[in-house]
Amino acid sequence: MVKAKSSKKASKSKPIGATIVAIYFLIVGIFALVASVMFLTVGPTVMGMLFQGPLFSLMSAAIGIVALIAAIIYLIVGYGIWKLKKWAQIVATVLSVLGLFGGPLSLVLSIVVILLLWVHKDTKKAFS
Repeated sequence: MVKAKSSKKASKSKPIGATIVAIYFLIVGIFALVASVMFLTVGPTVMGMLFQGPLFSLMSAAIGIVALIAAIIYLIVGYGIWKLKKWAQIVATVLSVLGLFGGPLSLVLSIVVILLLWVHKDTKKAFS
């Protein structure tokens, strides 16, 4: 009988806090990516139908480009958090601090991310 080699598990398991934050950042990145595609494809047409002038079409394209940049950043940070990279913890914290100045939902989510990354014992230990 041939005995299959068992896969060697990583010595440090991913804490639930890091998993939650990584999934959150990946979801935000996916939503921003979808929004950027919408603003870059149908946005100029819709804006042109609703408002007169080329400025509104350009504004839609600019919003689409900003959303695309945000999507790329959030997806990269989400992947970095998933891989427990220290740089991703720092960038996620900076983005969360900026999120404190958004709306009420953004405020709550940013506080949760900061607490999970820096206060939750297992998550904090995984990044150090």
